[in-house]
Amino acid sequence: MARPIEPTPTLEGEDAEALLRSLDDVATPEEMDRRVQASKQRLAEMEKRRQAFKLGVATPTR
Repeated sequence: MARPIEPTPTLEGEDAEALLRSLDDVATPEEMDRRVQASKQRLAEMEKRRQAFKLGVATPTR
């Protein structure tokens, strides 16, 4: 049987301050849009390959 997961300790002091500082370094809305577009493009490419493989036009790559 698996061991239970213990609760995460509360952040205090310098660790808490470091976390709050790191939250200020999130991606800008423009960067998030760029990431979303890149992900959609990769997904579309994978779907194209999957369809080609399904039709027997392509072979799996790796």
